[in-house]
Amino acid sequence: LDGHRPARLERDLAAPTPALVSARLVPSSGTLVLTSEPSGAAVAVGGVPRGTTPLELPGVPEGETTVEISLPGHATFRAAPKLASGDRLALHAPLEPFPGLLRVATRPAGARVYVDDAFVGLAPAALTNAAPGPHRLRVDLAGHDPAARSVELAPGQILSEEFRLRPNVGTVALATSPPLVTVLVDGVRAGDTAAAAEPGGAVSPELALPVPVGAHTLEFTRPGYASATREVAVERGKTLPLGTVALERKFLPDVQVTTRSGTVVRGVFNAKTVQFYRVETAPGLIHAIPLDEIDHVDVLHPDGADSDASSRK
Repeated sequence: LDGHRPARLERDLAAPTPALVSARLVPSSGTLVLTSEPSGAAVAVGGVPRGTTPLELPGVPEGETTVEISLPGHATFRAAPKLASGDRLALHAPLEPFPGLLRVATRPAGARVYVDDAFVGLAPAALTNAAPGPHRLRVDLAGHDPAARSVELAPGQILSEEFRLRPNVGTVALATSPPLVTVLVDGVRAGDTAAAAEPGGAVSPELALPVPVGAHTLEFTRPGYASATREVAVERGKTLPLGTVALERKFLPDVQVTTRSGTVVRGVFNAKTVQFYRVETAPGLIHAIPLDEIDHVDVLHPDGADSDASSRK
């Protein structure tokens, strides 16, 4: 009988008396009981597809055979069990999932990317060998609302996620007098006003400064001028006009001119022409000294004290 070993019996038969001959056939095969984690994996025995796990396969020929249990996104389980006649052999296949690839992009780019609260880099970022299963993505970028979402990564999957970040800033529009003023927002340098459009101009072009939503202190500084501050409340997507911020000039003498006649002129250097050395001796008051009358010029420290002799011009 197929699937069984043949049986040979010997009997002495005496004619004409009938005799009953009974033969017990021993199976020539075994049984495989196959399971996997996760279940539903395809089973091939001896290279022939036989179904999906969990699966019981009787009639497997005795001897060594090959078993393959496979599931998409997982490493294939392989075994070569050896069955004896009548064996019942159980095999369990723990299928290892392939790692996935998780890509995260943001608009605008450059946001900090976190996967399960672990920092992975600046967007666009890629997490290779990502474990299959649920993950929590979080991104943040200065001047924008943070964003987060949960994703499910299948074994071996390449998953791309993009975040479109919403700005949480407004704009402060301002000019300064004089130009070339540094602007600080809450003590952090945020920008500088440009030089005036015309040579010698007293007011800078308008500066559009992005500032986070909320209340802030703006400070304006330039060497030789007293700092100025403004308190502002910025709204999302709106422009707050500040007009022209004027800084009061500090009058700090930086030169001392001694003429051949012994006259001393102390003040702020203004200009040097082919004929005159010009010194501002008081705010707005310019004293022009003929070059041929000058004995020497000393550079002064900011506190007004004389410099050493090496600073003479």
